[in-house]
Order: sequence, then structure tokens, then C-alpha cells
Amino acid sequence: MQGNGVEFNRIAGPNATVGNYNGVLIARLNTDVTLADFEANVRNLLTDVEKTHWELYFAYRDFDAKVEGRRLARESWELERRRADAGIRTADQEAFAREQFYAAQASVENALSGTAVGVGGVYKMERELRRLLGLLTSDGRVIVPADEPSVADVRFDWHESLEVALTRRVELRRQQWNIKRRQLEIIAARNFEKMRVDLVGQYRWRGFGDDLFGSDGTGSGSAFESLFDGDLQDWRLGVEVTTPVGNRVGHAAVRHAELQLAREHAIYDETERHVSHELRAAFTELDRAYAVTRSRYNQRIASFTRLRAERTRNERGQTDLDLVLSAQRQAVESESNYYRALVDYNVAMVDVHFARGTLLDYLDVSMAEGPWIDEAHDTAPRIASRFRQKHFNYCLTSPPQVSVGEYPQRLPPTEHVSPLDEG
Repeated sequence: MQGNGVEFNRIAGPNATVGNYNGVLIARLNTDVTLADFEANVRNLLTDVEKTHWELYFAYRDFDAKVEGRRLARESWELERRRADAGIRTADQEAFAREQFYAAQASVENALSGTAVGVGGVYKMERELRRLLGLLTSDGRVIVPADEPSVADVRFDWHESLEVALTRRVELRRQQWNIKRRQLEIIAARNFEKMRVDLVGQYRWRGFGDDLFGSDGTGSGSAFESLFDGDLQDWRLGVEVTTPVGNRVGHAAVRHAELQLAREHAIYDETERHVSHELRAAFTELDRAYAVTRSRYNQRIASFTRLRAERTRNERGQTDLDLVLSAQRQAVESESNYYRALVDYNVAMVDVHFARGTLLDYLDVSMAEGPWIDEAHDTAPRIASRFRQKHFNYCLTSPPQVSVGEYPQRLPPTEHVSPLDEG
């Protein structure tokens, strides 16, 4: 009948009503969902930290390229100024070289501090990394990335990666907990479709009289006096059967639970599709970033080869100034573009591990429940003995372990050894 059974009471909890279930099984599933949310937040934070780390690395390399470009522009300007003083160059050519130097100086300043329109700089990316790490905005030190980006051609197997992603992505595991919760809610809702049968009983001790306390000379006028005499006791005992006509509330609860389960299944299927598309996009970006890195590297070599040739011809007076300055700008841009492509390749590798659900393993980060306190270990054997009594068994099967953490959850029934004593 309605409300009967250990399973229902573990799902619905005490004083359950239709659609309101707060049993221990639901509470445990809610805890698992919360743990999945926590893992997702940790993963997202580590993703932001990793990407910001590589953006800071690029900011330093871009700054170095801009400083080198400023040095080349200054050398060209000083050369043109000496030639102008000697009458070999005109004043407008010297001004042209001076203009390029100050433009390179502005690029260095922007590469160091960043701009307000979103272009990153060394100081700006360092502040962002400090914000993510929970550090002070300034402590007298400057964060400099020590790791160099990977230049290896990393390949992932698509079928293996898709299988790993559909198994390890925290969004899918979280949705599976939601599906399990809806399945339990259907069990509880179907229980409310049944008739309710209760064993009822009542015992009362009554008092009767014309007045509450009575008065002198009135033998039967005091209600309190008859109450303490005990002559007006009554009791009743019986079975009460309750069922609503049509039970529309129970049927509506079951239908609502079924729709909620169908919704969770649809969300799970859509999440799987989104994960596969996200993994495919990460694979494509990884291949693109590596191909662009190789092209940018070859472009960088060609740009510096051209720059050396133009500077040699310019020193001999065999070429125009604008060709030298153009070669300098192109060399600085090629240097910056190469490191931009290299950082994009390493960020794409992070995105692949993110899509595979292996980012925490890639960053060597693990999460686990901490050891229980000593009081919990001392109390557990005593509480567990209630579930092992032969004639008073609450469970059809032995309760499973709650955790497989550092300390075992099952202890010998005869003697309890404290974890501290175990060393």
C-alpha cells in the first residue's frame, strides 16, 4: 500500500508528499551532482589558468620582438641621421626613419602594458593570471613563465578520444545522476497511486462538569474532579483505508515524473552530441594550429633572411630606405606571428584534453574525498550493527560502501582500531 517499503522511504523520506521527495537516496544523488559541479568548476578554472599562462608567455615573446624591432629602427634612424648631416640623405628621409622609430617605441609600450581595447600586454596578462590564482595585484615581483611551449606534432586517435569523452566528461556524469534521480522519483510517484491503509488508535481521559473547577455544595459540577476520578476514559482502535476518488493527484505526479525523466534523457542525448561536436572542433583546431605554426616558422626564417640582405645593401647605399624599414616591420611581425601560432597550438592541445575529459590528468591534478574524522569511525560500527541483526533487518542486502578513500569503510565487527593507531 501507499508509503510501504524500505525503498520508498529511502527515496521519499519522512512526511513525504506528492512531488516532494527528500529521502537519503535523493540526498546522496544531490550530493553527487554537487560534486560534479565542483569538479566542473575546478576544471574550468584550470583551463583559464593554463590558457592565461600561455597568453602571458606570448606577451613576453611579443614584447621581445617589439624591443628588437625598436632596436633595428633606432639603428636605421641613426644611420640616416648621420647621412643627412653629411648631405648624403635628405631631411625627409631622415624624418621617415625617425617616424618608424617612434612607431616602434609605441609598439613596445603597448606590448608592455596592453591597451584598453582588449589587446593584451605583459602587465595586463600578468594581472589576469594573478586574479585567477588569487594573488595580490602587485607584490614587488613579476611572474615569468618558466615552461616552453611544445613544438611536437601531437596526434590523438579519434575513436579512442570519442570513447573517452563520452565516458569521462563531467557534464555527462552529472546528467546521469539527474536521470537516476528522476527514475527514483517515478518509483516514489507510483507509490502515491496506491491506497493508503493505516492502523489507527486513540486513548483519551475525559472530564465533564457544569463548571471547570466547580463550587462548594455542588457534587457533580467540577470538570477537574471528574477528570481525576477516571470514570470517563475511552479508546478506539481500527484500520483506516483512504483513497481519493479518481486519484488525479497521484496520476498527475506519475505523468510529471515520466516527462521529467524523458526531458533528462533528451538533455543527455543532446549533451553527448555537443561533446562529439566540441571534440571534433578541438581536433580541427589542433591540426590547423600546428600547420600554421610550421608556416609561420618558415615565414620567420625568410623574413630575417630578407632583412639581413636589405640592411647589407642599405649600408652599401644600394637600396632605398623604405625597403629596409619594410623588411624590419615584416621581420618583427613574423616573429610575433610565429609565437602567436605556437601559443595557439598549445592552447588547442588544452582544448583537446578539455573536450576529451582528461584535462585534470593532463595537468596532473586529482580530487578525492578526505579521510573521515575519528568520531565517524568510532560511531560507524555501532550504527552498522543495527543493519546486521537477524530478526530486525532494515535492508534486503548488505549496505554498500560509501567511499573507497584512504581508510576502509568496513571494519571488523568485534574490534575497532582507530586510524591513528594504525600509523
